Amino acid sequence: MRRNVQILLIILLVLLTSGVNASESFSRPVVISATVASVSETEDAVLAEVILDAVVLQLRLEGFEIQTIMGDSWPPDAKEQDFLLKSEYQITGNTISINIRSSASGSKSEESIADGSWSGPLSITLDDEIQKIIHNEIAPFLPRSIEVSRKDTEKAAAAGTAWAVAAIGVSQTESKQEDSTTLNAANRKKPFQFDIGGILTVPLSDTATYARLGYGGQISFGYAIPAGSIFLVPRVVIGGIWLPTEAPIPTDIFIIPFGLDLKISSGSNQPMLPYLHIGGGGSWFMVIPEGSPTQGKIVPYADAGLGIDFRFGPAFGIYADVFFRAMFEGSLILYGIYPGVGTSLRF
Repeated sequence: MRRNVQILLIILLVLLTSGVNASESFSRPVVISATVASVSETEDAVLAEVILDAVVLQLRLEGFEIQTIMGDSWPPDAKEQDFLLKSEYQITGNTISINIRSSASGSKSEESIADGSWSGPLSITLDDEIQKIIHNEIAPFLPRSIEVSRKDTEKAAAAGTAWAVAAIGVSQTESKQEDSTTLNAANRKKPFQFDIGGILTVPLSDTATYARLGYGGQISFGYAIPAGSIFLVPRVVIGGIWLPTEAPIPTDIFIIPFGLDLKISSGSNQPMLPYLHIGGGGSWFMVIPEGSPTQGKIVPYADAGLGIDFRFGPAFGIYADVFFRAMFEGSLILYGIYPGVGTSLRF
């Protein structure tokens, strides 16, 4: 019997420590590697830098993350690119021709996604013309962001990547605000809680030498009070327990506990809500020996427990609960473990 109780406790604790994580999608900026090269064998390093600077500036204004490549020289901290943007130029006399082409990274065919070109005299307005190509003919055809999993986002955040750190921070803030707003609103509309369920009684210590497994039920009525990220629920609790014994004279023990407790419930907006509770009161303790008059008295008790509430909507749920209760009969302490399940209603 005790082994079964231990297994039940382990299962309940696993449920309490597990969470139901809603799937979240994050997005990261698109990474573009920009490079510039001359069509002819003659290359003007200064002109190449002007072209590359104009390309990079406009791409950043469009919201892309850029890394530059000069020739075959990759930056030491190069990231995995999503797109490659190649600018080629050719000078003929005082005229320059520029062609800018974008392609997906890793594409074997190197098929162009978008391209643009311009030809005109060399002048101080060259960078403006290049930025117009990017804005009008390249950027509209490229995605600004790529969806990534939470796992990859957390990994990037751990490495200190700016977009990931910001995304995780915003997600946590929005989640807390949404959870708090939704849950507070729901409990303002349905603050009353009514629970009814069945319980088992597993006697411990000296009681276990003569008492067998008991059965019963319990109901509670409470009112949820928001308190930050948790809810405080003062409750009235009443129940009934039948406890058979193995005494020489067949005897039944009937217990009616009635008291108050405080339930401390998770403020999460998830369908699984863990909670704790602690309380006390009195128990009408009746001993009914076979063939003898019933004896009864009221004794004080105290209990504490934990559970989890499986919500199937704002008004209905099912709970699993286990608590430890001690009843004080003079110098004698009768205690046991009480696992149970039941229905949880909100209105």
